Amino acid sequence: MALLTMRNFFYTILIVLLFVGAAAALPQPVGKNVIHRVTENDTIFTVSRQYGLAPDHVLWANDIKLESPLTPGQELLIPLRRIPPFTPRESTAIVLNLPERMLYLFRGGQMVKFWGVAIGGPQYPTPDGDFRIMQMEKNPTWEPPKWLGKPAIGPGPDNPLGDRWLQITPDMVGIHGTNNPDSIGGVASLGCVRLYPEAIRSLYDQVAVGTPVYAIYEQARLGQEQDGSLVWTFFPDPYTKYYSLGQARAALEEARRDGHPVVISDFEIRERARDTNGLVTPLYGIPLQVESAGELPEIAALKKPTGEWLNSQVLSELGFEVEASKTRTVVRSSNGKTVVVTHAKIPLNPHRLPKLDPGEELELEGHRWNGSTWLPIPMTLEFLEIPHKWDKNTEVLDLK
Repeated sequence: MALLTMRNFFYTILIVLLFVGAAAALPQPVGKNVIHRVTENDTIFTVSRQYGLAPDHVLWANDIKLESPLTPGQELLIPLRRIPPFTPRESTAIVLNLPERMLYLFRGGQMVKFWGVAIGGPQYPTPDGDFRIMQMEKNPTWEPPKWLGKPAIGPGPDNPLGDRWLQITPDMVGIHGTNNPDSIGGVASLGCVRLYPEAIRSLYDQVAVGTPVYAIYEQARLGQEQDGSLVWTFFPDPYTKYYSLGQARAALEEARRDGHPVVISDFEIRERARDTNGLVTPLYGIPLQVESAGELPEIAALKKPTGEWLNSQVLSELGFEVEASKTRTVVRSSNGKTVVVTHAKIPLNPHRLPKLDPGEELELEGHRWNGSTWLPIPMTLEFLEIPHKWDKNTEVLDLK
């Protein structure tokens, strides 16, 4: 019990420190995801390096394994859209997020560049905390720990430090290049942070001795789009610290204190936190593609951890009568069918129509958000006899 109490105490301190010094406004996502079409000579390593990312980033985003072969013509999502971490106060600073395997460079209060990195293995984890660059060296000599029993390696192609070295702790933890670029993204070093050779050279030229280095362990991050909508992203847990749920809840509470009317169930937080692919997604769900000959609201359907949901405004546009109160929404059709939707905090999407007597109302639970009620797909459409095609694999709803 004492151990658990002490762990909770330190974890609370961590959450507080995470937000101390952060800007009042939520960070705005930067960059844009792109699609890469695989060519004959591509590997996961060459594709990732082409975009300055670690192979892990591309693997996570596409839900594929390192050993999965790439095939010519295959399309890969390149996750260049990121939510930057907090903005340091200093004019030039580095923020390194260990779970994300990403190093961010800030200059003049703006994030100017990010690169994929490799971090220390579980036995020799890269430390988190506030550091500064203590020493900078071109063409360094690698002096391995004595317990390795290996001789020093001077500058050259065999040097695991590459050709640039930035020391950040007295016990020789640093940020450096590598003679093995395929190791970027891994969790395998002796505690140091590795960058691609071209990345460390660029970083080296933009920092100086004394530049702050903030190494953080952020598994969950919240951001705000230009239109004010909230987005979030989650990352794996390389050192098994289990911070994702606590950090997500803390970030949402911070957003509420900043005036954002966040209403989201703990169930949805837990379910979303399972997807640690690093992709930036809307807080309230991922918009689904809906095809219709008529007018559609800006967001016609959503994919959430609880299932797929249809905006009740779509039913209004199709000629159905939709009446909403604080506790429920009633949808009526011209042929006498009625759907009664209770506004539940954690509705689960039913997948099969219950057996109903003629004239009996269909009672469901649904979301109430953004001025609309959200009804389960495809059950609502089937009950109301609305012609449709719902492809769960492509997640396209055709109402034409």
